[in-house]
Amino acid sequence: MSIKTEKKASEETQAILWLESLPRKLHMIPHLRTVAYHPDFRLVNESKCSSFQFCFRRSANCYSHLAIRINGVLHRVDFPHMMIKKPGQSIEFLNADTADALYFSYPPEAATFFLMNAMPQVFSLAEFPLSERVDALIELVAESSSRLGELGVADRLDLDCYILVHESFLQTVEYNIPQNDYEKKIRKIASYLQTHFTEKINFSQLAKKYGFSYRNMLRYWALVFNQTPTAYLTNLKIFEAKRLLRETKLSIAEIAFRVGCCDDGHFCRLFRRHTGMSPRKFRLQ
Repeated sequence: MSIKTEKKASEETQAILWLESLPRKLHMIPHLRTVAYHPDFRLVNESKCSSFQFCFRRSANCYSHLAIRINGVLHRVDFPHMMIKKPGQSIEFLNADTADALYFSYPPEAATFFLMNAMPQVFSLAEFPLSERVDALIELVAESSSRLGELGVADRLDLDCYILVHESFLQTVEYNIPQNDYEKKIRKIASYLQTHFTEKINFSQLAKKYGFSYRNMLRYWALVFNQTPTAYLTNLKIFEAKRLLRETKLSIAEIAFRVGCCDDGHFCRLFRRHTGMSPRKFRLQ
């Protein structure tokens, strides 16, 4: 393991761990080049970035935002935020010189992998709410970085950093797409159906639980989803029935019971109406 250190004026050190030479067992996702975490990480200007980097900055002393020039263009972003540095970019920090930050980088060619997996081409900076999940992932990466010599830790760091990026993209999208109160409630109803689709659902009572009349729930539901709540519920049952037909040897009657149908005759009619074939034929195909 190779470790480079940089000293601040206070003589504290921050270690940048180099992982390129460490052996890996898995090759499904890009391998990290470097990783570093410090609660007072020194922000260093770069005339030409040489790697593909992710920076997660949670806070900075005395500053609520970061002012930064990327390729000469001024940006201001609040904390916490995620920053992506791309090969060839010039970076200049204008106000803060340190931040509570996790940083990790990949070889330049890793940019292609992330761009092919839904990362926006122009994405550089984004604020996001610091959830317990993201905070725990940052702490996990920081803790694992201190055990790089142990078997399998480099592979786990590759995976943990990838999950952190994935989770942050999801939360950034959620954070930057405003939702009306009614949409939040409708999505909560949909989440309830996802976990209770095997039960008998009284939609009038469910609507009341979330502050709607039944009619208003249907009206607002149609603004969020392109199918009715009943069709949504039925599709969940059919999806699970297909899984059980493919993956188990349960009888048709047992599957009907498991997906919440009152009898196997009703289940078979429902399944045929949605798939064009009987459950038995679906299992045999």
